[in-house]
Amino acid sequence: MVIALGACAGVAACAGARPPDAEIAVVTLATATPVAVETPPPPAPTIPPSPRPHAAEPAEAPPVEWTEQGAAPKGTLRLGKASAVPELPDLATVLVALRPRLLRCVDHAARRDAKLAAPLVLELRVGARGEIVSVKAQRTPAVPAELSACLEAQMLSAHFAPPQGGGATLTIPLSVSAQ
Repeated sequence: MVIALGACAGVAACAGARPPDAEIAVVTLATATPVAVETPPPPAPTIPPSPRPHAAEPAEAPPVEWTEQGAAPKGTLRLGKASAVPELPDLATVLVALRPRLLRCVDHAARRDAKLAAPLVLELRVGARGEIVSVKAQRTPAVPAELSACLEAQMLSAHFAPPQGGGATLTIPLSVSAQ
Protein backbone atom coordinates (compact mmCIF):
# COMPACT_ATOMS: atom_id res chain seq x y z
CA MET A 1 0.00 0.00 0.00
CA VAL A 2 1.39 3.44 -0.94
CA ILE A 3 0.30 6.66 0.74
CA ALA A 4 1.34 10.07 -0.63
CA LEU A 5 1.61 12.84 1.90
CA GLY A 6 1.57 16.42 0.69
CA ALA A 7 -0.68 19.36 -0.04
CA CYS A 8 -3.13 17.33 -2.14
CA ALA A 9 -2.92 13.94 -0.40
CA GLY A 10 -6.28 12.30 -0.04
CA VAL A 11 -8.18 14.87 -2.11
CA ALA A 12 -9.66 13.47 -5.30
CA ALA A 13 -9.63 16.88 -7.05
CA CYS A 14 -5.86 17.08 -6.65
CA ALA A 15 -5.09 13.64 -8.01
CA GLY A 16 -2.02 13.90 -10.21
CA ALA A 17 -1.56 17.60 -9.41
CA ARG A 18 1.67 18.57 -7.74
CA PRO A 19 2.87 22.10 -7.22
CA PRO A 20 6.45 22.39 -8.46
CA ASP A 21 7.81 23.35 -5.04
CA ALA A 22 5.77 20.86 -2.98
CA GLU A 23 7.59 18.31 -0.92
CA ILE A 24 5.92 14.91 -1.07
CA ALA A 25 6.83 11.97 1.08
CA VAL A 26 5.87 8.51 -0.15
CA VAL A 27 5.34 5.93 2.57
CA THR A 28 5.11 2.25 1.68
CA LEU A 29 3.21 0.18 4.22
CA ALA A 30 3.15 -3.57 4.39
CA THR A 31 2.46 -6.10 7.09
CA ALA A 32 5.93 -7.54 7.51
CA THR A 33 8.18 -4.99 5.85
CA PRO A 34 9.74 -1.91 7.39
CA VAL A 35 8.45 1.52 6.41
CA ALA A 36 10.42 3.27 3.63
CA VAL A 37 10.25 7.04 3.28
CA GLU A 38 11.35 8.79 0.09
CA THR A 39 11.82 12.55 0.20
CA PRO A 40 13.25 14.80 -2.46
CA PRO A 41 16.91 15.71 -1.99
CA PRO A 42 17.57 18.98 -0.18
CA PRO A 43 18.35 21.95 -2.40
CA ALA A 44 21.99 22.55 -3.17
CA PRO A 45 23.56 25.02 -0.76
CA THR A 46 23.96 28.49 -2.15
CA ILE A 47 27.31 30.13 -1.89
CA PRO A 48 27.18 33.88 -1.45
CA PRO A 49 29.33 35.80 -3.92
CA SER A 50 32.69 36.69 -2.53
CA PRO A 51 33.32 40.40 -2.12
CA ARG A 52 35.48 41.95 -4.79
CA PRO A 53 38.85 43.03 -3.52
CA HIS A 54 39.38 46.78 -3.47
CA ALA A 55 42.33 48.24 -5.29
CA ALA A 56 44.34 50.60 -3.14
CA GLU A 57 44.62 53.30 -5.79
CA PRO A 58 43.35 53.45 -9.36
CA ALA A 59 45.98 53.13 -12.00
CA GLU A 60 45.81 55.49 -14.93
CA ALA A 61 43.07 53.89 -16.96
CA PRO A 62 42.58 54.06 -20.70
CA PRO A 63 39.86 56.47 -21.84
CA VAL A 64 36.34 55.11 -21.59
CA GLU A 65 34.47 54.97 -24.86
CA TRP A 66 31.20 56.82 -24.71
CA THR A 67 28.86 57.86 -27.44
CA GLU A 68 25.89 60.15 -27.36
CA GLN A 69 23.06 59.06 -29.65
CA GLY A 70 25.48 57.23 -31.93
CA ALA A 71 27.95 60.12 -32.19
CA ALA A 72 31.65 59.41 -31.78
CA PRO A 73 33.08 60.76 -28.52
CA LYS A 74 34.96 64.03 -28.82
CA GLY A 75 36.57 64.18 -25.40
CA THR A 76 39.26 62.23 -23.61
CA LEU A 77 39.53 61.96 -19.84
CA ARG A 78 42.51 60.56 -17.99
CA LEU A 79 42.37 60.04 -14.25
CA GLY A 80 45.69 60.42 -12.48
CA LYS A 81 46.59 58.71 -9.23
CA ALA A 82 44.05 59.84 -6.65
CA SER A 83 45.01 60.21 -3.01
CA ALA A 84 42.84 60.24 0.09
CA VAL A 85 43.67 61.05 3.71
CA PRO A 86 42.72 58.87 5.49
CA GLU A 87 42.61 56.11 2.91
CA LEU A 88 39.25 55.28 1.30
CA PRO A 89 39.16 51.51 0.65
CA ASP A 90 36.58 51.80 -2.14
CA LEU A 91 38.22 54.76 -3.90
CA ALA A 92 39.08 52.88 -7.10
CA THR A 93 35.62 51.30 -7.35
CA VAL A 94 33.80 54.61 -6.93
CA LEU A 95 36.02 56.41 -9.44
CA VAL A 96 35.56 53.70 -12.05
CA ALA A 97 31.78 53.96 -11.59
CA LEU A 98 31.88 57.77 -11.95
CA ARG A 99 34.20 57.80 -14.95
CA PRO A 100 31.50 57.61 -17.67
CA ARG A 101 29.63 60.53 -16.08
CA LEU A 102 32.80 62.61 -15.90
CA LEU A 103 33.58 61.73 -19.50
CA ARG A 104 30.18 63.05 -20.58
CA CYS A 105 31.17 66.45 -19.14
CA VAL A 106 34.48 66.37 -21.03
CA ASP A 107 32.81 65.19 -24.23
CA HIS A 108 30.29 68.04 -24.07
CA ALA A 109 33.09 70.60 -23.54
CA ALA A 110 35.18 69.08 -26.35
CA ARG A 111 32.26 69.45 -28.77
CA ARG A 112 32.28 73.19 -28.01
CA ASP A 113 36.08 73.60 -28.05
CA ALA A 114 38.07 71.37 -30.42
CA LYS A 115 41.35 72.66 -28.90
CA LEU A 116 40.50 71.64 -25.35
CA ALA A 117 43.58 70.23 -23.62
CA ALA A 118 44.28 70.93 -19.98
CA PRO A 119 45.02 69.39 -16.60
CA LEU A 120 42.91 70.06 -13.54
CA VAL A 121 42.62 68.76 -10.00
CA LEU A 122 39.42 67.93 -8.14
CA GLU A 123 39.59 68.39 -4.37
CA LEU A 124 36.83 66.73 -2.36
CA ARG A 125 35.86 66.53 1.27
CA VAL A 126 34.18 63.28 2.24
CA GLY A 127 31.85 63.29 5.27
CA ALA A 128 31.65 60.78 8.10
CA ARG A 129 28.96 58.73 6.32
CA GLY A 130 30.87 58.64 3.01
CA GLU A 131 28.90 61.49 1.41
CA ILE A 132 30.63 64.26 -0.54
CA VAL A 133 30.56 67.44 1.53
CA SER A 134 32.31 69.71 -0.98
CA VAL A 135 34.03 69.63 -4.37
CA LYS A 136 36.34 72.25 -5.82
CA ALA A 137 37.96 72.07 -9.26
CA GLN A 138 41.42 73.66 -9.30
CA ARG A 139 41.62 74.57 -12.96
CA THR A 140 43.74 76.53 -15.38
CA PRO A 141 42.29 79.21 -17.67
CA ALA A 142 42.29 76.58 -20.45
CA VAL A 143 39.51 74.66 -18.65
CA PRO A 144 36.08 76.17 -19.34
CA ALA A 145 34.08 77.11 -16.23
CA GLU A 146 31.16 75.05 -17.59
CA LEU A 147 33.37 71.93 -17.66
CA SER A 148 34.64 72.37 -14.10
CA ALA A 149 31.06 73.01 -12.88
CA CYS A 150 29.87 69.82 -14.61
CA LEU A 151 32.70 67.75 -13.12
CA GLU A 152 32.01 69.18 -9.65
CA ALA A 153 28.29 68.36 -9.97
CA GLN A 154 29.02 64.78 -11.01
CA MET A 155 31.45 64.27 -8.12
CA LEU A 156 28.81 65.49 -5.64
CA SER A 157 26.80 62.38 -6.51
CA ALA A 158 29.62 60.07 -5.38
CA HIS A 159 29.36 58.06 -2.18
CA PHE A 160 32.15 56.21 -0.42
CA ALA A 161 32.24 53.76 2.44
CA PRO A 162 32.43 55.71 5.71
CA PRO A 163 36.05 56.74 6.21
CA GLN A 164 37.90 55.96 9.41
CA GLY A 165 38.25 58.98 11.62
CA GLY A 166 35.00 60.66 10.55
CA GLY A 167 35.95 62.20 7.21
CA ALA A 168 38.53 62.34 4.44
CA THR A 169 40.15 64.69 1.98
CA LEU A 170 40.44 63.42 -1.58
CA THR A 171 42.56 64.80 -4.43
CA ILE A 172 41.99 63.60 -7.99
CA PRO A 173 44.25 64.83 -10.81
CA LEU A 174 42.62 64.82 -14.25
CA SER A 175 43.70 65.49 -17.78
CA VAL A 176 41.03 66.49 -20.31
CA SER A 177 41.32 66.96 -24.04
CA ALA A 178 39.43 66.99 -27.31
CA GLN A 179 40.22 64.10 -29.63
